[in-house]
Amino acid sequence: MSDSPEIPAARLRAALAAQDFQKASELLPTYCKAVEQKLKRLSAADPEARGLYTETQEFFGWMRSTALSLRAQIRQQLETLDSLSPYFATTTARRTWNLQA
Repeated sequence: MSDSPEIPAARLRAALAAQDFQKASELLPTYCKAVEQKLKRLSAADPEARGLYTETQEFFGWMRSTALSLRAQIRQQLETLDSLSPYFATTTARRTWNLQA
């Protein structure tokens, strides 16, 4: 496995773009591990560490907004579907027995 987060990030982007949420959830730990390994090699004062922090924050923000956008699109598509089953007749009157003693 590469210790660079760029390759896992590209795979995550591709999975989200393809709306393959299962694959994206499987790839996320790989990306996080790659970021963690790279940060362990860098000192806290290293500007590259700060850049990686910023890049990771932006990437997580992008993933969140992409997932929310796709979720909204899917919800909108679901709302356009007929909400009633073709086997359920809505005009059928309810019949009850009216018993008087």
